[in-house]
This record gives sequence, structure tokens and C-alpha cells, in this order.
Amino acid sequence: MFISDLKLHGFKSFANKANMNFGEGITAVVGPNGCGKTNIVDAIRWVLGEQKYSILRSGRMEDIIFNGAKGLKPLSVCEVSLTVHNNKGKLPIEYNDVEIGRRIYRNGDSEYTINRTPCRLKDIHDLFVDTGMGADAYSVIELKMIEQILSETAEDRKRMFEEAAGINKYKTQRKSAIRKFEATRQDLDRINDIILEVKTKVHGLNLQLKRFKRHENMTRYLKESEISLAFLKIVNYEELAKPLYKKIEEFKRIRESKETKESIHEAKLVRLREVYQQQDKELISLQDELKTLEEERDEYHQNVLVYTEQKRSAESTLERLHLEKKSNDTKRDKLSTHINGIEQEIESLNPLVEAKLVEYKEKKQTFDSVEMEYEKAQASVEKLQSKRWEEQRKVSDQESLFKRTESLIEEKTKLIQKLEKNLEFLEKNQVEYSSQQKTIEQEKTNIQNKLNKKNTKLTEHKSILLTLKEDHQELAQKRHYVLTQAESLESQLQFYRELVAKGEGLPGGSRYILDRKEDYPEVFGTIADLFQVDEKYQSAIDSALGDLAFCLVAKDRKTALSVLETVRGKKVGNMSIIPLKELSASVPGLKPLPKNKEVIGRGSDMVKTKRSFQALVEFLLGNLLLVNDLKEAIKGTNLAGWNTVDLSGDYFGKNMILWTPDKSGKGVVGRREKIEHLQREIDVLGKKAESLKNKILFYEDDITKKEEELEGFSIEISTLLEERSAVEAKIIQNHYQQAQIM
Repeated sequence: MFISDLKLHGFKSFANKANMNFGEGITAVVGPNGCGKTNIVDAIRWVLGEQKYSILRSGRMEDIIFNGAKGLKPLSVCEVSLTVHNNKGKLPIEYNDVEIGRRIYRNGDSEYTINRTPCRLKDIHDLFVDTGMGADAYSVIELKMIEQILSETAEDRKRMFEEAAGINKYKTQRKSAIRKFEATRQDLDRINDIILEVKTKVHGLNLQLKRFKRHENMTRYLKESEISLAFLKIVNYEELAKPLYKKIEEFKRIRESKETKESIHEAKLVRLREVYQQQDKELISLQDELKTLEEERDEYHQNVLVYTEQKRSAESTLERLHLEKKSNDTKRDKLSTHINGIEQEIESLNPLVEAKLVEYKEKKQTFDSVEMEYEKAQASVEKLQSKRWEEQRKVSDQESLFKRTESLIEEKTKLIQKLEKNLEFLEKNQVEYSSQQKTIEQEKTNIQNKLNKKNTKLTEHKSILLTLKEDHQELAQKRHYVLTQAESLESQLQFYRELVAKGEGLPGGSRYILDRKEDYPEVFGTIADLFQVDEKYQSAIDSALGDLAFCLVAKDRKTALSVLETVRGKKVGNMSIIPLKELSASVPGLKPLPKNKEVIGRGSDMVKTKRSFQALVEFLLGNLLLVNDLKEAIKGTNLAGWNTVDLSGDYFGKNMILWTPDKSGKGVVGRREKIEHLQREIDVLGKKAESLKNKILFYEDDITKKEEELEGFSIEISTLLEERSAVEAKIIQNHYQQAQIM
């Protein structure tokens, strides 16, 4: 696999279209300074998906578009396409030649293509992952990058080796799988809340079912009663309808006499409607013809404008092509002379290339042996990791089964207790009703009085129960919100604890000393642990301190030298340490703050620490200015001699170095204070959740009692309604029998 073709148009200094063909071997691009050699490398990195304009040596992404020159106008778009010959099948695509294209406009819009088919930036990254090619891969080495690679930390070099070994794809897939597992775990936690909500709804539906059955019985009885009543009304209505039938006959005779006159008027109306419809059709046809003529007129006018514009465009194109032809003839002559010189230089470099090739093969053999050892170690780590995940999954399944069983037992126990109470209540009512034997009318009066009283109590209890349920629901929502906040803070706390425990970013020697802190009581810890900063200024102070945040602080120079000697003897890695006593004696005086509307304050004023470490704060951050916006602040002329940083972490030093930090959000300074703050908040939320839980249990007891009382009232009312219905049925039946006799 190799790059076979590169096409550029409008990229940086390439104003006109340029096409470069590369062979399978080594291709060298030579020329004087400023001719665009580095721009070719930038174009390759950009078309492979580079998003950082600083790496492309630009102030912003739109600056890579050709901005005009003497005799050439600026362009509004730039485009680069790269053809890769996939002869070994390393790219996961069926084509032998793969063309990657990227286009950007001045308004910021960007387009990506694979074989001239629109695609996403992610598709290009996935295509070249673990192939050694990519925007940030080791295959593209630019000016000063060798020095940068040699000065990188062990973690950065590890990433480069992993890219070369081809395992980044699998690490990305592993992270994606872990994120999915976490999302699934949160969904499982949410299921328990849903189960509780469904149980509450099922209980309410059971009560509604019982009410529906009572309503069905009463509806059936009401239907029978209405039929009996309807029979009596029908007899009365028939008597009343006889004189009305006679009046209807008279009105019919009158209507027939008037229908003859109406038929004459209707015939005349029909003739007039036919004339109107015919005239309406003629009007519609004339309107259609007029509309067609207007459309033809507009079309001819539009064609005239188009042909005029095409003529102007063709004339300007002919002039531009004539100029390009002259320019290309001149370039062709220069390039012919240049190619002859390059061929002579290539002949002189061939012996040196062969010697370097032999040296490369020796280094390659050594690298292959190291790579095999690394792959074996990686395989054993992955095997242990998968075993740990399997054990965790088994424990989670067992806990879930135990909780479901325990919840089912508790639900069945409550149901049995409730049924026993209802049975006892029904037995008492049966004894009371069997003792009441009075006359029919007197019994109906007594039942109605009792029914009115029970309905009043039932309405009062329903109102109380509704209020209790609303309060219970509100408390449950508050508790759920508190628990959600606690879980979120718990995940943050776990994240910061893992960072502190792993010692992320710490050099090996510093981590060794901190793991044995009891053996070195005169080492106070890292600067990041000793300083506390408000979250608002976290990014700014982290960026200003940089690697100094991981520097250890010792009591004095003697202690510092002793610790360094120990680390050197143990060979546990590098470290840096500051003697506090000597530093405190050499702290310079603080300069007054410059007058600039963007200045927030001095960096040392934004840091909280013990009084004994205040000199350290002034030494490191006394010459640092915090500003709102770095771009606006450095426009002023009174910030000379100051280090400047804005709230997002962008830093400009007095040594004229400008850089921006990693925006991943992993703050270093004040981690331990953050952990203590999170733990306090979690404790407060835990107590609040426990208090809400006790209130919810109290309300649940009250609701259960009220529901049982309502159930009792409902049964009593149902019994009274049935008795009243039976009495009324006897009365209606008696009336019905009297009507039948009559």
C-alpha cells in the first residue's frame, strides 16, 4: 500500500490545480525555502482528517484556502484528493485504488468523500485505523516532530507503538463496549423504579375493577327497573297520542294541496341552474387559455436572461484559459531544467541510500522481537480482564434474583393480611344486617338514611386519601431526584478517587515516594495536592502550572537531595522536587497589576493553601495574570513581562510561547479537596434520602389504612344499595301487578 497520486487546488500556496504522482519506492520533494514543500505534507495530513489548524501552521481553518497573490484573486474553496494504491489489501475496502477527498469553504462548511462518494470524517478514520496512516499517525513526520517524539512521556510513546502494532481499533471497540455496559447497568437500576410505579398502578386498577363490578350489577338492576317503568309510561302515552294522530291526518291533507304549487317553481329553478353551469364552464376555459399564454411569456423572458449570462461566462472563461496557457508554458520550461538537476543529485545519493537501508533492516529485526514480547503481555492482560468481568456479571445476577424473590414474598404477605381483615369486616356486617327486620317502607327509609351518612363519610375519606397519595407521590419524586443526584456525585467521586489512586500523570519516582509517604514525613506531597482552586479557575491554574503540578514539595534542600538519592538508587523513574525552605527565602516581590479591562487578577490570589506554602504559591503564580479572553488581553501593550492565561486554559508566556491545554476536563489541582467536597455532599444527600424514605413509609401506612377503611365503606354502601333496590323492586312489582289488573 502506498500513496500513488495527490491533487491540490486552492490549498495554501497552490492557487492553481496541481497533480503529483508518487511511485512505490521513495519519492523526495526538494526545492528552495518557501516554495511549498511543507504544504504538501500539510495537505496529506489535512485530507486524512486533521482538525487542529495549529498543526497546519494556520491561525484558523479558513486560512488554508489560497488568500490571493500578485495577479491572482483569492479563492473561496480549497480541495485536496489523495489516491492510495491498496495493492496488499490493508484497507478494508474492495477497491485497488482508494481516493480520499476533502473540501472546505470560507464559510466553514466542509465535505469528505471516499471514491468521490460523500461520507463522514469518522468513515475516513475507520478506514485508516491501525494501518499506520492517519492525521495523527506515526507515518506523517513533519519539521521538529522528531525532537517532540523523543521528548514525549512513556504514555505518549506507548500510544505510538500501539498505533504501529495495530491494536488501537480493538481498544476503541473495548471502550465502546464498556460504555454500553454502563448504560445497560443504569437501565437495570431504572427497572426497579418502574416496577414500583407499575405495582402502584395495578393496585389502583384492582380497586377500579371492584367498582366496575358493583356498577355492572347496579346497571343491570336499573335496566330491569326502567323496563317496568317504561311499560307504565307507554300505556299513558298511547292514551295521550290518540287526539294527536287525528291532528296529523288533517295536516297531511293541507300539505298535499300546497305541493302542486311548489313543483312548478322547482321546474323553473332547474332550467336556470343549467344555464348558469354552461356559462361557468365557458368562463373557466377562457381563464385557462389566459394562464397558458402568461406562462409562455415568462418562459421566453427567462431564456433570454440565461443565454445572455452564458455568453458573458464563456467570454471570461476564454480569457482565463489563455492566461493559464501562457503561465503553464513558462512553468514547463523551468521544471525541465529543474528535473535534470534533480536526476544528477539522485545518482550521487544512491550509495548513501543503500547504506541506510542496511542499517534500517538491523533496527527492524530488534523492533520485531520487542513487539512479540509486548503482544504476549497484552494477551495475558486481556484474558484476566475478561475473567474479572464474567465474575462480576455472575454476582450481579445473583443479587438481582435475591431482591426479586424478597419483594415477591413481602407482596404476598401484605395481600394475605388485607384479605383476612376484609373477611372479618364482612362477617360483622352480615350479623348486623340479619338482625334488621322491619316493614318495607320503614326499612327503605332507614336504609336511605344510612346510605346518605355512608356516602358523606366515603367522600371525606376519598378526599383525605387523594391528598395522602399526592403527598406520597411528591415525596417519592423528591427521593428519586435526591438518589439520582447522589448516584451522579458517587460516579464523580469514584472517578477522582481512581485518578488519585492510579497517580495519573505522575512520574515514576514521584509515585514511588507518595506510595511510601509514611517513610518520608518531610515530603508534603505534590503541588496539585497542596493547592486548592475554585472550579471556575481550575483550567487556568492547571494550564499555567503544567508539569509543575506533579512536582513534590520537600521541607528543605537536605530532604530533597536525600529523596532524589533514594529514587536514583531504586531506579523507579524520574521525578522533580522543590525545597520549600530555600525557595521561601528567594521569593521576589510582587509587581502591581497592570490596568487592563480583561484582567481578572493575579494567579497566586486565586489559590488557597496553608500559610506555610504561601511563598510557594507566590513563587510559581505571582507573575501570572488571569484574563477573560487571551486574544483580547494580548492586544494590550502593558502585559510585557507577565505570563497570561484565560479561563479556558489558553496560555501565553513572557517567553512568547503560546499554547492550549488538553480540554479533556481532568483537572489536576485540588483533586483531594474535590473528593472531600463530593463526599460531604453525598453524605448530606444520603441523610436527606433516608429522611424522605421514613416519611414515605409513614404515608404508605396511612394510605393503606385509608384504603382499607374505604373498602369497608364501599362494601357497606353496596350492601345498603342492594337492600334498597330489593325494597324498591317489591314496590314497583306491586305497582306493575296493579296496572296489569287494571
